[in-house]
Amino acid sequence: MDLSPTSDSRVVTLRWADRCFNRCISGEVNATVSGVATTFRKNLSDHKGHLIQTCSDCLLWTDIFRNGETTGRYMLHFSEFLLASKHSRSKC
Repeated sequence: MDLSPTSDSRVVTLRWADRCFNRCISGEVNATVSGVATTFRKNLSDHKGHLIQTCSDCLLWTDIFRNGETTGRYMLHFSEFLLASKHSRSKC
């Protein structure tokens, strides 16, 4: 997983990869940030989240998504070490 700034200070790029059902699934989305709130749409899901600084060099991204009648929640933890590391990008 990789969280990167963009040229627009209100947008970050979230990239991920995971192994699921014996295949690699990866994706990328630009998320709009307003204060601590984040929003993005991926496939048919609308995501609304919050960025919470948990220590001086890390943050927690909480995310609630809705796809039709299905609702889910993610909690993603990012640290400065992982964001700076070349090895932070997942390879399936």
